[in-house]
Amino acid sequence: MYKPTYLTPIIKLTCNCNYSCYFCRYANHRQPNSDMSVNDVKKIIDHVIEYNSKNKHKYAKFIFHGGEPLLWGIDRFKEIMSYQVEKSKTHSIKLINSIQTNGSLIDEEWAVFFRQFHFQVGISLDGPVSMNGHYGRIDSYASLVQVKNNIKLLEKNNVEYGILSVITNNHFGKAGEFYNYWIDNNIKNIGLSFCYNPKDEIVVELDELNVFLVELFDLYFHGKNELNIREFNNAIKKYYKKVKVACTSNCRENCGNFITIDHKGDVTFCDEYDLDKNNLVGNINRQSFEEIIISDKYQNIYRKSIRIISNRCIECEYLNICGAGCARNDINDGKENYFCRTYMTLYKHIQDTIESIR
Repeated sequence: MYKPTYLTPIIKLTCNCNYSCYFCRYANHRQPNSDMSVNDVKKIIDHVIEYNSKNKHKYAKFIFHGGEPLLWGIDRFKEIMSYQVEKSKTHSIKLINSIQTNGSLIDEEWAVFFRQFHFQVGISLDGPVSMNGHYGRIDSYASLVQVKNNIKLLEKNNVEYGILSVITNNHFGKAGEFYNYWIDNNIKNIGLSFCYNPKDEIVVELDELNVFLVELFDLYFHGKNELNIREFNNAIKKYYKKVKVACTSNCRENCGNFITIDHKGDVTFCDEYDLDKNNLVGNINRQSFEEIIISDKYQNIYRKSIRIISNRCIECEYLNICGAGCARNDINDGKENYFCRTYMTLYKHIQDTIESIR
């Protein structure tokens, strides 16, 4: 039986969102506008601290998501942070908080709050207006201006932040424009999320994606500007040092550490975007995390998530860099990963590029 040594909860505070991103399965299949209760968030904090401490893990990280999590309200966030401060006094464990937001609602009060409690802030932004799919009631250009202004508030308050860009077919042929956009706006840290929403048949095309990523890597690697692109940084680290990095390239060693809890307390394995709730593994109002983990449902999903490595990936020369990708993107009943061809193309290019200068 598999039991992770620590848990990192992804806490979906609200189903409500002020954006209508065309590639988002939640925007395309609106859920009732319901919020998680403060008491349930406190319960999650208690359970995670208890679980991680029992396994002698020295920290607990809480990832706040939505919908748009800032709609949950700053007063409730302040109450939760006060609760965390009290809990940290009675437990020798470090508490870390991160949040993924579209950035549109950030103001001075939010920026000060993030700085006070050392939040790691992720901003969803896909590049210049021709590529940006993150916007709501105002148009894409106005949304970009609004979010860029709000990013300046984070910078003014010395808040740690990074950008998460959903890469869609709109990015193809525009690697240079994408790269220059971040340089021109003095934004240093970018993560890439390849669009994959088969439920709505909105999935990035692989051949064009491969070309885009190779061109972007060359700009990143040979350019004189400082730009940290997470996926490229991780690949180089793994190539040189064989170090563990992001969960998507860790040979699925982190599968099972991440669990998602929605506003009803329902728990899913990692963040499967399971709108139909077919893969629920439990509910925090009826079970402890320990009970959820030892359940047949959790164990079966875990076994399925790592099956691809022994069945398909074990002989691949790029496995140590790729890590088999994310199980959320597995296809054909877990026998292969949708982005396998992309990983092979990209990591071969990265490997060849590094070896050419050694």
